[in-house]
Amino acid sequence: MATAQPSAAPTVRSGVKPLRAGQGTSFIWRKLHSLLGVVPIGAFLLEHFLSNFEALKGPAAYGAQVRFLNSLPLVRVLEWTFIFLPILYHGVYGVYIWLRGQSNIVYYPWRATGCTWRSAIRG
Repeated sequence: MATAQPSAAPTVRSGVKPLRAGQGTSFIWRKLHSLLGVVPIGAFLLEHFLSNFEALKGPAAYGAQVRFLNSLPLVRVLEWTFIFLPILYHGVYGVYIWLRGQSNIVYYPWRATGCTWRSAIRG
């Protein structure tokens, strides 16, 4: 009667540890980093599209839109609070993640990893 040899446990190469929710605050800071990169730029772009589409109604309508935007109270405070500071956080924390990060090209030698690395450098 043949007996089966016990199979050796597969060896797992150590690599970059996965980010786990609930372990420390890194998960929250990274999610905030993602949101503060997309939301302010998206809102800024949407506002500019809507404002510039007023030009299709004629110069008077566009002028009225510009007057409305310039008449907003504390417009500089709104810009700094909802556009500049979130983008500044996104940039600074992005550089922090980049400097703290470890290359995973050695551990994950697939072509897509190199493409991701190249796209991160290009911005």
